[in-house]
Amino acid sequence: MPDQLSYEQTMKEAAELENQVRLLEEVNGNLRASLQQVRDECRGFEQRLVSNVETLVLPYIKMLTGTSVTKQQRVYLSVIEANLTELVAPFARKLGDRHTGLTAREIEVASLVRKGSTSREIAETLQISKRAVDFYRDSLRRKLRLKKSKVNLRAYLTSFG
Repeated sequence: MPDQLSYEQTMKEAAELENQVRLLEEVNGNLRASLQQVRDECRGFEQRLVSNVETLVLPYIKMLTGTSVTKQQRVYLSVIEANLTELVAPFARKLGDRHTGLTAREIEVASLVRKGSTSREIAETLQISKRAVDFYRDSLRRKLRLKKSKVNLRAYLTSFG
């Protein structure tokens, strides 16, 4: 009889352990689903933030920069624009992660191309010549392996989200 009780006890414990494993697997699945939902919400928030800053704030900073402001005010506007651009730089991080050979200036140009700025507008924004912008655009096409393809640079950069 003692062996029978021991066997029954062991079977009960095994069944309990199996039940606990099932519960833990279920909890783990729920946690994974919750984590994925949080990641999706973060991506959505990030995209809305980038979009809002790019469409609702940066254009006004550009307009202000184009008006008659003092040299000091121009510096402040430049700092504000740079900080906002850095704040919404997930695009730059994604681009930099995929293409580690890009320089900081190439990433800046890429960001402005992505927003739809012309070479002349980019030159004014970055306070460089249009020829320099054309050089950076060409360099981007080469480094992104778009040189001999029919893919538009802006379309390719927009695909980064």
